[in-house]
Amino acid sequence: MAISGYTELSLMRLQENPKVREHLAAVLRAAHRASDLVRQLLTFSRQQPQERRAITLQPIVAESLKLLRVTIPSAIEFKQLVSEDAPPVFADANQIHQILMNLGTNAWHAMRDSQGSLRVTLERCVVTERTAAQLRIKPGVFALMTETDTGCGMHPATMLRIFEPFFTTKPAGEGTGLGLGVVRGIMEGHDGAVQVESKPDVGTSFRLYFPEHAGAVATIDDEEGPTPRGGGESVLIVDDEEMLARLCQETLTALGYEVEYTTKPADALSMVVSDPGRFQLVITDQTMPGKSGLFPARELRQASPGLLIMLMSGYMNSLTAERLQAVGVSRLLLKPVSIHSLGTAVYSSVGSLGAGERLLQFADL
Repeated sequence: MAISGYTELSLMRLQENPKVREHLAAVLRAAHRASDLVRQLLTFSRQQPQERRAITLQPIVAESLKLLRVTIPSAIEFKQLVSEDAPPVFADANQIHQILMNLGTNAWHAMRDSQGSLRVTLERCVVTERTAAQLRIKPGVFALMTETDTGCGMHPATMLRIFEPFFTTKPAGEGTGLGLGVVRGIMEGHDGAVQVESKPDVGTSFRLYFPEHAGAVATIDDEEGPTPRGGGESVLIVDDEEMLARLCQETLTALGYEVEYTTKPADALSMVVSDPGRFQLVITDQTMPGKSGLFPARELRQASPGLLIMLMSGYMNSLTAERLQAVGVSRLLLKPVSIHSLGTAVYSSVGSLGAGERLLQFADL
């Protein structure tokens, strides 16, 4: 979060030197890759929360392929066939994106010594009882996503191990050994299944089955849009890592807020007790030496009942909406937090919105 955050701030303030901006953009891409790896580890250890909702997969496939296209050499031909008949599913959009990126990167590695093609299809599929028994899923209607490459393929002995944790055929220093293990874990968490076919020197095909969801469908907005700005509202940052506390202070100051920070929960409590109306919002880290972020939240709300509390956490673990509401937390942000996400969350809490709109928001849970 510190690396990506300070890099984003530098990019915001550096407009004149395109070469330096290019270097900083490379740093930001590397930081994002590091974040993705951490998310894979958390998913693999089941400490990364799912944010499942009823969605359509068509826009997620389109966005993932757009990102893959700019990261995979142009010698690899892309083909896609996305059917509008593919049913909605109950899924975590970020994890579906992660699956597509993992499989696409693996396909590239399998084809990079020669020209080849990567084909992605999305269609409606009816799974019979016989096929469902083989896949260990329930029969019915599914959205079937298939990703096929014309790469080197796999031998039967390799096929038997591809979903093992940390098994990889890549050379030392390349890849994480988490990719396919994470893919299977995500599919099982979505009540679906993954099926693989591969032949040496022919290629590999992954079929991903997502059960149909009959409920209302949420829209996925691919455009972040401009980060909203504040109007001088007062914010207190509480984080024992001074680098992150200063990052949040600089970010929110640049967005138009009056911001102070402290690295000690006790100091934060003293500041609020001595002047209950001094701050409109407190953003506190969850894990700090000696105190949980939930402790100052409860005490701060007692000292200033109208104070809004936002909690930042690296992972949710046992946090629930009910538990957070009980101690007065109005919103949870999962680290690492981008400038846009932080700015949007703060604005929606204390920015230029009517008091009736500033309700408890647990959309991030």
